[in-house]
Amino acid sequence: KGGLARAYGAAARECLKAAERIQVRPKARCEATIGFDDIGAVFGMLDSRSSGEVTRCQEDRFVDEGVVVTVEVDEEVERELAGDLKRATSGRVVLRRLENNEDDGR
Repeated sequence: KGGLARAYGAAARECLKAAERIQVRPKARCEATIGFDDIGAVFGMLDSRSSGEVTRCQEDRFVDEGVVVTVEVDEEVERELAGDLKRATSGRVVLRRLENNEDDGR
């Protein structure tokens, strides 16, 4: 190897050693339509989730039935959250996973 390649390699190695490590978790983009009677319970549940598990990722959309909320959810807790929402609302709120190319209703 040439001297320049060794120098770049050593600099990159030192940067990687000094860099902060963060855990990256796979996310699922989901939405739920929430009836007006269930808004308090559902928003409370979403807000009570630990930091980073559930993130509201765009403005809520109001529709005739209530409000449509779009969230990013850690994939490992998606099923649990969906079940919690169903139980808390007697099945009225269903978490639906959006496809990568889905328009999000805009």
